[in-house]
Amino acid sequence: MPTQNTITPEMLKELWCRCDTWLLEDAIALVLDRLPTSYQKREPERDEPFEILHALAINCLGYSLRKTTNSTDNAIRVEPVEFIQWVEDYVPIPDQLKHALNDKQVEPDEGTDVTIAKQRRIATRALAAYFWSLDKDKTLHDMASDPAILKFGCFNKNLAERTIIDWIRSLNPNPQPGRRPKKQG
Repeated sequence: MPTQNTITPEMLKELWCRCDTWLLEDAIALVLDRLPTSYQKREPERDEPFEILHALAINCLGYSLRKTTNSTDNAIRVEPVEFIQWVEDYVPIPDQLKHALNDKQVEPDEGTDVTIAKQRRIATRALAAYFWSLDKDKTLHDMASDPAILKFGCFNKNLAERTIIDWIRSLNPNPQPGRRPKKQG
């Protein structure tokens, strides 16, 4: 039985969920229901599931998984909620981790739980649909780098262009791949 001054692994995981960013290795460890790597008593376990998730995450950084930069170290960091949203289609998320991350959610209306990341996606898609209604010739890349999209859709969050493109691709009224069509005139 833990004493009053003892921090259990479950308590440590819940406390870790309050962090604004996670080291990529810690994010993977938590998803695999392990302690963050700096709190493991022996060398962090880098078994096959860990290595597969690590390689997948490295390959997706800057595209479907946004890397968070930190000036104090050169380590790869990710935002907890965004990492969980990225990985939950591939790996079952421990219930304790899901519950602990609920504190990071915003509830704009009664009865709805919308994370900040989802709010960004909804706002970005709404703005893109509006801008495309004004100019159907705008490309995906033009839209993803539009200053209004970045400021008001992404809430000034520095998201990877690939993430924004994935969010708005289905709204594109001119989905032809390749070059921008020549303007007639």
